[in-house]
Amino acid sequence: MKKAVAILMMAAIFAGCAASSFRTARENANQVKNGMTVQEAETILGMPATDKGVNKVRWRRGNAQRYDATPSGSVEYNVENGIIVGVPEGGVFGPLARQAYLQKIEDANALARAEHEATVSALAARAAEEAAKRAASDKAEAVRQEREEAQAKEDIIALGKAREQANITCRDKSTCAKMFSLGQIFITQHADQKIQVATDTVIQTYNSTENGNIAASLIKMPGSGSNEKITLTLSCKSDGKEIAKICREIQTRRYNAFRPFIEKNLAK
Repeated sequence: MKKAVAILMMAAIFAGCAASSFRTARENANQVKNGMTVQEAETILGMPATDKGVNKVRWRRGNAQRYDATPSGSVEYNVENGIIVGVPEGGVFGPLARQAYLQKIEDANALARAEHEATVSALAARAAEEAAKRAASDKAEAVRQEREEAQAKEDIIALGKAREQANITCRDKSTCAKMFSLGQIFITQHADQKIQVATDTVIQTYNSTENGNIAASLIKMPGSGSNEKITLTLSCKSDGKEIAKICREIQTRRYNAFRPFIEKNLAK
C-alpha cells in the first residue's frame, strides 16, 4: 500500500514538474525569433519539442493541445529547412501573432461561408434548371397529348364518314342480292375473323380475339318498295390508345374500300 502511494506521489511530482516546465517554455516562447534553428528554440524553451514535422514544430502539454496565439495554448513555429520562419514581431504570443491567428480563423470562416454559399447557389441553379426541364417536358407532353386528341377527333370524324359511305341502297332485289353476295366476298377478304353466320340477310364473323383484329357484319334491310339497304359494320379489338388509333385507321380504309369493291364487281 505504501509503495502504491509512493508511486502516485512521484507521478504527481513528475506531472507537476512537467506542467511547470511547460509553463516556463511558454513564458520563454516569445524569445524565439526568425532564423533560429529548432535546436536553439528548444534551448530557449528549456525542453525538447513535442512534435517535429517538416513544416511545423510544436510543444504541447496537458490541455494545451492547440496553438491559438495565447499564452494558454501550445507553442508552435513554422519551419523551413530546419529554420524557424514566420514569427510576427513580438513573438508567437504577441499582439501581432494573435491578430494574425484571428485573421486566419476569419479567413477560414469566410472561405467556408463562401463555399457554402456557392454550394447553395449551385444547388439552387441546378434545381431551377431541373424545374425548367420538367416544365419544358410537361409542356411538350401537353402539346403531344393535345395533338393526339386532335388527331383522334379527326380520325373519328373520318371513320364516321367512311362508315356512312359504306351504306349502300339498291333499287331491285336481283341487284341487291348480287351486292349482298359481293359483300360476303369482301368480308371474307378483309375481315380477320371467320364467318360465323351467313344467311340471305345477315353475314357475321366471329368477334375479334386479338388486338387490331377486324370483325365484320353485313345486314340487308328491306326499304320502301323494292329498295333494300346494305349496311357494313366493322369492329376492332383494342386495348389502349395506340391500338385504338390503329383500329380506326384500318376500319376507315376498309370502309372506304367497300363501295368501290361492290361497284367495280357489280359492273362485270
